[in-house]
Amino acid sequence: MTDQPQEPGEFPAPADYIAAAQAAGQVPFEAAAAQAASEVVQDGGPDAGAFVEQVRAQVTREVLLPMETQINAMMKAAQDQQDALLKQITALQGQLSATQAKVGPPAFRLYADSVAQRVRSLAAANPNLGRDHFAPVIEKADELAAAARDVAGGKAGADVLEKLAGPIERFFTRHPSFIEGGGTLVAELGHLADEAAKIAVAA
Repeated sequence: MTDQPQEPGEFPAPADYIAAAQAAGQVPFEAAAAQAASEVVQDGGPDAGAFVEQVRAQVTREVLLPMETQINAMMKAAQDQQDALLKQITALQGQLSATQAKVGPPAFRLYADSVAQRVRSLAAANPNLGRDHFAPVIEKADELAAAARDVAGGKAGADVLEKLAGPIERFFTRHPSFIEGGGTLVAELGHLADEAAKIAVAA
């Protein structure tokens, strides 16, 4: 801050007061402005309130507005980057769906669907045993088919397939009268378990 006298009604440069206050001890803006205004009033200068507003306007124009502009630009860049990433993910998901549609469902799902159908066929081929005899294993086979769809869609782990396949296998291995049809079904359950193991290893 210079020692030159100022004409009545003339505002000293706000930056001079702020620089002097900061050099004296890093005084915050409000304190520096108040100190500068006090000096002006003591020297017979203009109204302190008007001076503080002038300082505030200069700081806003030269410091705050550029900072706000920079922050807004950074936020927009981040949003643009996120939007671009989401577009890439959506495109990849579309490619994956298209590829899966061409290849068809995974092998473990085919085996699970086949087991569910075969259980119902065996139940229909043995009406003399009654519907209740096959009801529990039909329910398990339907659960197995549904679980295979969830595993294929990434909604469940492959371990659920082996848990559901176990009771079905035990049901048919304990009934030798169904050995012809049951043997094929048990073999499919074995293939399903092999495919489930491959998924577990890959995971």
